Amino acid sequence: MRLRTHVLASPAFLLFSSVILGKPPSPPAFLACAFGSVLPEVDKPDSLVGRFFPFSPWIHERFGHRGLTHGLLGLALATAIFAPLALWRFELWLALLVGYLSHLVLDMATLEGVPLLWPKTTRCVFPGRDDLRLDQSKPSTGRKEAVLSALFLGLAIGLWPLSQLGLPGALQRALGTLEETQNEYRKLADSYEVFLVGTLQDQITGEKRQGEWPIVALLPEGYLIVDQGRIRLVGTGQANLSPLHVSLKKGQPIRVVVLSLNLTGPLSNLLSYVDPQKEHYISGTLKLSTQANLPQDPQAYTVVRGSSELTLTYARLSDLEPILNAWVLSGSLLVLHRLRPNETLTPAGS
Repeated sequence: MRLRTHVLASPAFLLFSSVILGKPPSPPAFLACAFGSVLPEVDKPDSLVGRFFPFSPWIHERFGHRGLTHGLLGLALATAIFAPLALWRFELWLALLVGYLSHLVLDMATLEGVPLLWPKTTRCVFPGRDDLRLDQSKPSTGRKEAVLSALFLGLAIGLWPLSQLGLPGALQRALGTLEETQNEYRKLADSYEVFLVGTLQDQITGEKRQGEWPIVALLPEGYLIVDQGRIRLVGTGQANLSPLHVSLKKGQPIRVVVLSLNLTGPLSNLLSYVDPQKEHYISGTLKLSTQANLPQDPQAYTVVRGSSELTLTYARLSDLEPILNAWVLSGSLLVLHRLRPNETLTPAGS
């Protein structure tokens, strides 16, 4: 096939491999794949690739066109020769090999086929019928390759959204169950905002709602989300919301800052460690000198439980505001901030 066809078809092969591996390709990976897709033509001195490699005439004289470089042994040699690239950018090395393999696959669709098992000269072809493969000697082949290139570009466009999800993500989105999202959430939560997207049903009112909600945390019972300013639990059983069909959406990068505190004295001392203007959550235990009576919202998750001995689960400073003057006999807390790019901490008490 013409080099142009190999180059134009290479994105589809790269995106297909990205769907399988579950990692979207970077722009340089497309260039590496395109380079790999024409590399087997190094055995042809008058080809565009052959002109750039001084040893191309020697390869052609020794092995001929569609010999060594058009077989699995040639792919293995390319794997070894470009191995140093894997130490620098593994993704580019893998993309180059995907491109190389795509060249062999496409050339199998020509009348001549390729000697995949070189040095055995048996030609491997696909499909098996001669009349279904491209005959390079016919003038009409150029038009057929143009159609083939367009089909591969269309396939690449179709694979693009799937490559952003990966096969597990696509399966999770198709099934829409909460359990299918959890592994993906664990991979993303420490580095990105994560949103729960889909349809939820209120356990009290029965109302069904569609939208996207920031995820606070993953608990054994389900996800804690922010819904209209309230922390609510999405799950089964005693959850506030039931998931009908959900998936995850990756947001912007974040930096997670966690501070461990042993707190005594006025609870207001907590202000020295929390920036109320940034996303923050407080978890742990507090033992107070007096009982605390905090208002409860039946439609929200209870982030502060107890009276004189409190258990905090992803509470915010606003949840503790009514008792900031309380005296803490002992307390062990984790204060978590999620900072967006260019955000810095400015605790309220500083």
